Amino acid sequence: MIKNFKIQKEFIPAPKYIKQNFGISSPSERGFTLIEIFIVLAILVILAIITLPSFSSFKNEQIIKSETETIISFIDQARSKTLSSQGLSQYGVHFESAKIVFFNGDTFLESSSLNEEFIINPIITISDINLNNNGHDVIFERLTGSTDQYGVINIQVISDPTIEKTITITQTGIISSN
Repeated sequence: MIKNFKIQKEFIPAPKYIKQNFGISSPSERGFTLIEIFIVLAILVILAIITLPSFSSFKNEQIIKSETETIISFIDQARSKTLSSQGLSQYGVHFESAKIVFFNGDTFLESSSLNEEFIINPIITISDINLNNNGHDVIFERLTGSTDQYGVINIQVISDPTIEKTITITQTGIISSN
């Protein structure tokens, strides 16, 4: 057994190349440098430039989809009211580049107080109305729901004509879109 064993406590200083500041840094070592901040800002600007156009395109696609559904519902409402012989009348829809008008009767009269107007979102336009008989009105026949004014109506985003929808109205009065 070992008796008289002593532990010697000696302080050995660390080499000078090892800093021993125990988490406390000098003022020059705290925070970010101006160059680092500029680099981060440049990266954020580049990311924004890349992603923002896709958000705009997505927004435009959602708007045109919503407007197309509204226009289809107006056309469908005219057909449904005609089929049910509501008011013993025919109903139709008149198309212009910035609005559609739901009307009562076999011809569109701009001055009729029974007209229901729907103004299309200003970023959207009805770019092409290609109906049989070259008109701008779709009028449905009582009891059958068919129409002689069948064809297609193209809707597009004014600022980006590649974003478009086509509404098709068949001779039997069926309405669809792409």
